[in-house]
Amino acid sequence: MPARFTYARGMPSEAQERYEEAAALAADPAEAAHALHLGAAVAWGRHAGNEAMRLYHAAAEAARRADDPRRAALELASAAELVTNAPGIMSELPPPGEERALLGEALALAASDVHVEAAVLTVTTQEDESSTRRTPTWPNAPSSWPIGSATPGWRATRSTS
Repeated sequence: MPARFTYARGMPSEAQERYEEAAALAADPAEAAHALHLGAAVAWGRHAGNEAMRLYHAAAEAARRADDPRRAALELASAAELVTNAPGIMSELPPPGEERALLGEALALAASDVHVEAAVLTVTTQEDESSTRRTPTWPNAPSSWPIGSATPGWRATRSTS
C-alpha cells in the first residue's frame, strides 16, 4: 500500500491523502473503512484534528455500509476521544455535547461488545470526572478521593497484605 510507504518515509500528509484515495477506490466498504481509519489516525498524529474527525466519521459510515456495527462504533468512540482528549489540535471545535452524542451512537450500535464498551469507558469528560466519585479499591483509602485524583503518599500507607 503506497500510503504505508509514504508514512514510513516521513510524509504523513501524503500518507493521509493516499489512505483517502485507497478508500475512494476500494470495492469493498470494509476495506474503505479500514483505509479511512488509518487516514484518521495519521491525521490525528499530524495534529490535524478536524481532518481526523471527518475521517473517523467517514470510517464509521463505511463500516455501517459494510454491515459492521462494531467497527462503526469504535470509529465513533475514537472521534469522541479526539474531542475530549485532544481539543487543542482542532481548529474548529464541535458543538458542546458532541462527544456524548458520539458515545451514545456508538453504544446504540454495539452496546454488547466488550471492545466498544471499553472504548467508550476510556472517553471521559471533566464533567464526568467531577460528577462521579468512587472509592479506590486499595485498603485503608479515604472514601473522599475521587477516581483519578492525586493521591500523594498512598503507597506509604497502603497495606501489603
